[in-house]
Amino acid sequence: MEALPRIGRAFGREGWPEMLTLTLAALVMTLGAAVWQAVRHELTAAERHARNVYPH
Repeated sequence: MEALPRIGRAFGREGWPEMLTLTLAALVMTLGAAVWQAVRHELTAAERHARNVYPH
């Protein structure tokens, strides 16, 4: 846990909780975007498959 005091010095004495929060928020948003993209891809593939199997 040596990195936390260095982050605190870089962003002010009490700045590391905010930086940790921002970092975690960025990670959650990135993971959410990746999951959303994968779900959209699967739905698109399922629609394409349904059109090929059951043509109108």
